[in-house]
Amino acid sequence: MTSPILAWGSGPWGSFSWGGGVGAGAITVLEVIAIRENVIRLHFSAKPYYTGLLDAPDASLVRKYSVTPVVGTVGYNGSAARPVSVARIALVLDDANALDVVLDRPMTPFPANYIVKVDDIFSADLLSAIPATSQSAPAVFAQLSPPTVDTASPSRDMSNPQTGEITDPNAAAILGSFEVDTSGDFSMEEGIQALKNRIYRRMSTRRGAFAHLPEYGIGVKDYGKKLSTAAAISSLVSDTEAQIAQEPEVQFVRVRPIQDRLADGLLRLRIAVRTKTGKAAAFDSPFVTTS
Repeated sequence: MTSPILAWGSGPWGSFSWGGGVGAGAITVLEVIAIRENVIRLHFSAKPYYTGLLDAPDASLVRKYSVTPVVGTVGYNGSAARPVSVARIALVLDDANALDVVLDRPMTPFPANYIVKVDDIFSADLLSAIPATSQSAPAVFAQLSPPTVDTASPSRDMSNPQTGEITDPNAAAILGSFEVDTSGDFSMEEGIQALKNRIYRRMSTRRGAFAHLPEYGIGVKDYGKKLSTAAAISSLVSDTEAQIAQEPEVQFVRVRPIQDRLADGLLRLRIAVRTKTGKAAAFDSPFVTTS
């Protein structure tokens, strides 16, 4: 155990200055508990000496701690307790008598056990120290939930001027560029609006345009003037429904072709979607069917 440099020489009034030494009232470890997958909290009987300056008695020195797995213990996930290393020591803001031992990786979950060894820790007044001591601590319990396609997850996408509400008077000049929010960062869209963006992207992207996604895209431009025939319209409708259904949050989709009576040669696809979170939307996508 390393001793700090104390007043009164090497301790003329006892093993430490003014006597007492490491006897009664010495700082001790009261509790060792894992509070997160990679954090173990140590509760002491008194406030430890912690400066962050890495002087000899400083409790922030990682060499004063070690965490080793208990051989033979297995976690809830069926894996043996994995080795970990101490990365840093952090103060606990609401408890002056506690320190957090932050590890370089998550521990194997409960009931895997770890041995926490502490040595050379001094009280804040440098009048007492902890002799080398070890305590076992079970890791945190991790509830493992298998993924399911029915689980709805929130999604975000880059804001697109073609699909959002355009308020900029110069929008025509910047159409196609990314929008900027009030903070100066790229604007983001969520929910139904973000889903619309992805639907339009699927419709405008030619099939096979992405080498890593060979089945992605509808390629509306490839249909061209062929949409004047019933067979081409039927093919476009079925392809659009199949593509939209691949979006993770879509629970139901229906696409219906509508011939615009006010605009000869204009076909509208009425797209109705419902998400797994219960939100619904219906919007039109127009296509020219004649030259």
